[in-house]
Amino acid sequence: MEDYNSSGLFTWNTPNTQCAVSETNVYKDVLIHTGTRKKGEWENSIAVIESTREVVSNSNHFLHCRDWGNWYNVRYNIYSNIIRNYAETGTKSVDISLQPGPMYFYMLSAFSFSNSGHNLSEMLNCVAYLCSHSDIRHVIIPQGYWDTHNGRILRLVLPDDCVFYEVPFCMLVRVPAVIILHPVHFNITKYMSLVNRITDQITTKYCALYSEWHGKRVILMKTMCNKNVMLSYTQFKCDTLIDCLIGCGFIYVIPEEMDVFQLAVCLMTADHIVYSTGSILYTNQIFFNPNAKFTYMYLKGTPLRNGCEVMPFLSSTNPRYTCIWADLNLDEAEPEALDEIIQTITVGTSNNGI
Repeated sequence: MEDYNSSGLFTWNTPNTQCAVSETNVYKDVLIHTGTRKKGEWENSIAVIESTREVVSNSNHFLHCRDWGNWYNVRYNIYSNIIRNYAETGTKSVDISLQPGPMYFYMLSAFSFSNSGHNLSEMLNCVAYLCSHSDIRHVIIPQGYWDTHNGRILRLVLPDDCVFYEVPFCMLVRVPAVIILHPVHFNITKYMSLVNRITDQITTKYCALYSEWHGKRVILMKTMCNKNVMLSYTQFKCDTLIDCLIGCGFIYVIPEEMDVFQLAVCLMTADHIVYSTGSILYTNQIFFNPNAKFTYMYLKGTPLRNGCEVMPFLSSTNPRYTCIWADLNLDEAEPEALDEIIQTITVGTSNNGI
């Protein structure tokens, strides 16, 4: 196989790289590198126009990180990792070609396996497109995606007649014609019709199956117990708080350790949800029972999430909503401060003392 690194395929890592932009999101004669998967890093699939070596600007959420001073690159080496991974894997890639004829659709994402919250936003955008374009049914998707939480959720609403081409990582895929939508930042309100279809399907198929999870008081916080964490700066240290709340009748859930439909039913029927910011919120909030009581544990010194990023009932206009601004390390909080947080959360939810 040709050494694509030395031939200049991946010259997109230079500041003056030309990008291909299509108003219709249709690109011809595209070479997709499916990227690599490494624990603690975002996926880095990329697409180029084979003849011109122009990067398809829609093909990776982090193309803006070519600025070495970009916040993501400085903090998480996003672009540095992408360049290193291609240098390591470019010549080892397996080369396949999809047959000409159909118009293919691209469902690879920088977050497919590493960040379910952001991935759901991009994938809901893709599903909405496929549902409204009955002539587009040949879909490129990363191998193993159907085993993820989001993959299982989206199968509930994807058109039944789609044909899926599952591509492994470290793969070069030639595509005669492909639609690549621009990555979208999380916008929950834009896809409420799809969200409602998803929750309706789960209610019908799984609510009775997981009846023992109904009516719970749920702790859904990003803590040191979560293993699939990309951004640690929103990861609470709060073992003492969790232990106290469990003593007051709450349950602590770790999403990656649960069946996704078990988790969904738990949240859809919950009486009270204590939650924190970040990707643990973005996907899971679509299952929140709008009639529950909500306590939002948010970090001091950071802006509140609001507007299109969160469900409409997660705001101060909801009388059953409380926001507690807290330090990241609650295990080192003053006892009086921790007692105040526990009292704020538990008032009206338990007869047990602290």
